[in-house]
Amino acid sequence: MIGIARSRGIPVSVYRVDVVCGDRERGACQTKDFVWLSLKGSLQAGAVPDRLTSRVHMVPVDYVSGAITTLATRDAAANGTFHLFNEQSQSFGDLVDHLRAFGYYLPETAWDAWRALIDADRDNAVTPLVDSFEEVNSEGAGPTYPPMDISDTEKALAGSGVVCPPIDRELFGRYVDFFVRSGYFPAPGR
Repeated sequence: MIGIARSRGIPVSVYRVDVVCGDRERGACQTKDFVWLSLKGSLQAGAVPDRLTSRVHMVPVDYVSGAITTLATRDAAANGTFHLFNEQSQSFGDLVDHLRAFGYYLPETAWDAWRALIDADRDNAVTPLVDSFEEVNSEGAGPTYPPMDISDTEKALAGSGVVCPPIDRELFGRYVDFFVRSGYFPAPGR
């Protein structure tokens, strides 16, 4: 449909967005996401499985909104296809290491023992996703997200000041702080 619209002279741009996380200033973030539900479920269980290989490419929501509004107002970007993707990825293990650095106690346990902890708590946040979580973190699992070519996006955003930042420990900490303030995560040390 997009191709037909473009062939008829209708300007259509496509924005492909990856895993959207919180804003960079206050850390405000939605909670119904695979990444956050998985981490909350592990916090609720008080443990993590001993094999966390899956990688995620989180993009801050303010980068996404800034990129789309900038691209939408640039004539040179009309009819483009833009990938809003963070080339820097983190494994679930990296995210757990960040949580530990903020004071959460999350010992590693065998998958079967971790799954038993999840299954014992019907209200655990990861329960509806546990099979998918295990699948993406299983031995031999391929990449969770295919790589995306962001060169056209970077070229179209050149000079705008809109760049995708890395999700480093400091930024991740803002997300954790937001989740603690909102009651979504327990406070560290509990």
